[in-house]
Parts: sequence; C-alpha cells; structure tokens
Amino acid sequence: MKSLKTNLFAVVAIAIAAVTMSFKLANNSTTYHYVSNSTAPGAFATPTNWEEGESDVCATTGNKPCEIEVPEGSSLSAELAGKNNAQVLAINPSSKRN
Repeated sequence: MKSLKTNLFAVVAIAIAAVTMSFKLANNSTTYHYVSNSTAPGAFATPTNWEEGESDVCATTGNKPCEIEVPEGSSLSAELAGKNNAQVLAINPSSKRN
C-alpha cells in the first residue's frame, strides 16, 4: 500500500509539472510587421505604420524595422509608446530590413 501511494504521488507530481510547463511554453504573442517606407523621426513608433501578421520581406540588415512581437496582455501602442526609431529597432535587433 505504501508503494502504491508513492507511485501515485510521483504520477501526480509529473502530471502537475507537465501542465505547468505547457502554460509556460505557450506563446500567445502577436506579430506585427512594419509597412511604411518612412524613416522620419518617430515613424517606427507610429502604430498605423504597422500591420498584424508576419512579413515575407524581412532581412537581417537595414535601417527599418521588420517585425516585432507584442506579448499577450499588451498592445502595439503600449510597446511603441515613447520610443524613438533607434529604440524601436532595438526591440528586435535581428529583425531589420532595407
């Protein structure tokens, strides 16, 4: 009987760990891509210059942002608020385009 309780406890612990990990692994962020040609000061932080979804023209170099991920519970406006162009580029430095 003691062995059964130990095994049951181990199974329950593994199940709890698996459920907890599944919540942590879920990525519920939203991807936005930059659709404007403007590089004017503040243009990168203007929400209307972005569209939801991934871009097919991203490269790893350039002077304009390509994509950013907005975490669940936040908004594009909140992520861009008060940032200059350099700060927006720093959000995801590997996602830039010409």
